[in-house]
Amino acid sequence: MRKNRKSFYVSIAFTLVAIFIKPLLNKYVDAGGEFVSFIKSYSYILIIMGGTWFVIELIARLKVLLLRQYDIEQENNLESRKVYTQINLLEKIANFIVILFGIGLILLSFDKIRQLGIGLFASAGVAGIILGLSAQKIMGTLLAGIQIAITQPFRIEDAVVVEGEWGWIEEINLTYVVVRIWDKRRLVLPSLIF
Repeated sequence: MRKNRKSFYVSIAFTLVAIFIKPLLNKYVDAGGEFVSFIKSYSYILIIMGGTWFVIELIARLKVLLLRQYDIEQENNLESRKVYTQINLLEKIANFIVILFGIGLILLSFDKIRQLGIGLFASAGVAGIILGLSAQKIMGTLLAGIQIAITQPFRIEDAVVVEGEWGWIEEINLTYVVVRIWDKRRLVLPSLIF
């Protein structure tokens, strides 16, 4: 928790510095060098990065606060494991969306990329088909991870038999599941298998 607290405050400080760096440079630095003009021109990228980092840290803090109420170490912990699994997967989904949104905002801030995006939007049908075909396996894996999070066919610390091995579910991610096998090895399997 202490590491989370420290990185949370660092993300707040970074975001505040990013917000106030351009006004401070305009006020206290006259012409400046090439580096100063670069920072003035692209300070909004720092703001987007700081905001994205802050939201990810905020999600992590909310997860810790929610999971405090549930102890997966107790004997009858089915409800705790269910909530623990859902919250962990929802955190990963939320982080993925926040990062994707942040990258999109940064890319849209460049004129050439924005015009390229408008051109792609105009030919969205063709681009959508090409992207759909190329990303079919990735999207299938992500959708399988989301389906596992919602339906919960298994939870963390459930005993399973998979690929001829028996073990316990150790970690569930959007794209893969880690099974701790009886002989202390780890079996990493794509979500599509489940």
